[in-house]
Order: sequence, then structure tokens, then C-alpha cells
Amino acid sequence: MRHKWRERNLSDTGESLEHWPNDWWTTPNAINMLTPLWAKHVVGLRAVYVTERKAHGAFFTGFIFQYKNMHVWLSAGHVVEEMDKIVALPRDRVFGLGWIDGVNTTDAQTIPMSFDTLPRARINRDGLDLGVVWLRENTVGFLLSRPDENVFLNPTVWGGVDDVNPDGFHLAGAPTTLVELNPVGRDATHHEFQLNAALVTLPVERIPREPKEPLSFWSHPHAFYGRLVNSDLFQSQVPSIKGMSGGPVFALSRVDAGIRYHLVGIQSAWLPQNKTIRATPVADVAEILQETYHRLSSDSHMR
Repeated sequence: MRHKWRERNLSDTGESLEHWPNDWWTTPNAINMLTPLWAKHVVGLRAVYVTERKAHGAFFTGFIFQYKNMHVWLSAGHVVEEMDKIVALPRDRVFGLGWIDGVNTTDAQTIPMSFDTLPRARINRDGLDLGVVWLRENTVGFLLSRPDENVFLNPTVWGGVDDVNPDGFHLAGAPTTLVELNPVGRDATHHEFQLNAALVTLPVERIPREPKEPLSFWSHPHAFYGRLVNSDLFQSQVPSIKGMSGGPVFALSRVDAGIRYHLVGIQSAWLPQNKTIRATPVADVAEILQETYHRLSSDSHMR
């Protein structure tokens, strides 16, 4: 698969990567520098809903991808399935539904949306777990009006994991343990809540596929498999990566003035006992987008 690295110049930060260790991408300094960049790529989907008279808040990780003349929100298939369950609730129990841009910023915007009317797909077969939501032009226009907070990905920055030999990988997403739902004002009976989420970057090293138990986890022959590196640094703050499904996995390489990166997969599964992840490879994403593009590009409801 053809790919192109996207370069991030870090010279204005005063940091010199030249003298960083070979595992620079695992260090707190690198993570702190790059997390704001990953936050520009991630667009979350938030939901506030009520069951049994109790309010719940959810933040689902994903990102906007430009494919030809259309835009999609990409995530894991089971993430879209969870959203389907929420929007299936009675309408008077679901509120605060919308896209959130600018993760980790104080001026993040919520963009209202009607999830149940958007064309979407859940693909879960042979170890493939992918969710695709096709966006309307008005949503895309609003996100594009905030270029400092939103940087869409596109096919020029995706690539097969075997195409290059990067230094390492980063997984970005918003773990459930860092999502907070707080009532606003004195009266919370009117469904006025503030939902806060924080983006986390986890360094990952690639590992070979091991066709062993559980076989369902290792069933995809071409998926990206990786293991968290220095995970003890995050264990107290992020005891689980639940909620990071749908997050992008980036390959990283050091260059003279900064780093180069490209998208290799979308986080989809997790083995907590040995801190192993599985990400849907971008080759599968490209094939599915191509399959659905021609059908949806002529759909008048997308405009």
C-alpha cells in the first residue's frame, strides 16, 4: 500500500530529538509533546442518557477521515454498536448527544447531531471490528471552521504496518476511567450536565501474531498486534484502556527537526492480562470505504 509520512516540526519547542534515546517515543517528554497533536486528530462522540432515573455519560473515541469528497467518523465496530443501543432508548432519555472536538482543550465545542439518521456500518467478522459513520456536510463545515483544533486524516497519511520500519507506535484515545459527568448548577433535574474527557497517549511496541487462546483475539491474520510499553507509568491513572477503542494507532519515526508519523490502524480489541492490543489495519478500512462510497455518494440525505 502506498503511503506518505506526515511530518511534525518540533524545533520551536526547544527540544532536540537528536540526543533522545532510541526509545524516545516511550518517554514522558515525547508523550507530553505529541498528545496535543493527537488531540487535533481525535473527534469524540459524547452521549448523556438516563436509565432507571440515573444519568450516565459516555465518550466514544474516533476520528474524522476524509475519503475522496466525503468525510467519515471512524471507530471500532463495537463502539458504533454501543451508540446504537443508546439512541434506541426513548427520546426523552437521551440528550447531550454530539461530536466533541478539541479534546484536552478548555474551549472544546459540542456539535449536536442525530445519530440515528446518519448512515453507518458495523463490520465484525474474521477479527475485523470497524465502525464507520458517514457525516453530513454541515457537521464537516463546522469542524473545518476550527482548523486549530481539528486536523482530518486522509489516505495520504495511512500505510500498511509492514511498509516501513518505524521507531515505535502511539495509541491515542479517551479511557472511560477519565470521563466525568457533573451536574451544572443547583438543579440537575433538568438534565443539565457537563461531560469531561481526557485524551491519553500510550506507547506501543509491535508484536507478532500468536494464534493461541483466545483465538477470537488473534483471528485476524493482518491486524496490528502490539503491547503497551512502560505501562506502569499509566497504571495508577489509566487502569484500563476501555474507552480507547476506535482510537488511531500511529507509527512514529524521528527526523532531524521532529517526527514523522502515519496511521496504521484503529484500536479494536484488548487483552488486559498481558496489556496486548489489536488494531484493524488501514488496508481493511480502505477496502470497506471503497465498497460503500459509490452507494452513499449519491444519497441526498448526506447533504
